[in-house]
Amino acid sequence: MAIQPNVLLRTKIGLGGIRLLDYPGLTYPDSVLKAAPGMHPQTGKPYSRPPANTVSSAQAAAMLGTCVSSARMRLHHHKVRFYFVQLGTSHTTLYWSRRKVQELVDAAAKKARSAPRGMVGWRQAVDMLPCTRSTLNRHVKRGRVRIRRLRMATVSGMQTLCFYNVADLKKLRTYLLFCAAQEDEARRRYGRRSTRRGKQ
Repeated sequence: MAIQPNVLLRTKIGLGGIRLLDYPGLTYPDSVLKAAPGMHPQTGKPYSRPPANTVSSAQAAAMLGTCVSSARMRLHHHKVRFYFVQLGTSHTTLYWSRRKVQELVDAAAKKARSAPRGMVGWRQAVDMLPCTRSTLNRHVKRGRVRIRRLRMATVSGMQTLCFYNVADLKKLRTYLLFCAAQEDEARRRYGRRSTRRGKQ
């Protein structure tokens, strides 16, 4: 279908207020029609000022009691709405919905003054097994050790601390010592590792 000279062509508005030809069969990329997530919906560029009821990444990290990188990962994981803001000629900063950040803070962990009964911090838990902290986290993910997170006042301010069940640690230590003994016995007798040990 050819364009007729006496036909008034239709147009539509793209990012930044530009007019785009609206003709059958003519398509445009999404980057021209829709702003990327976090950008201004009309211009497709970062906001010039923070939207109302938002907090910066540093403020969100202080509210959550973690470092900035951990706070960003957590907020992205929970799909909290974010905005790119460029103040003057400075670098672009991420801002987040204050209400959503506060909801995460309220749901994350309760405040406490001391460790719960029958639970110890990660340093004592690592010494009890013994193992590294990454190995301890793997045991937690597999349901071998119960964990509880509480917000407590520290020298660096309010932070979320992890506490581990002592009874679970003792049972796990007994199991790991048994597996190690089985491995030593199999190596002494057959010169190979025992097949009885489960995945760690």
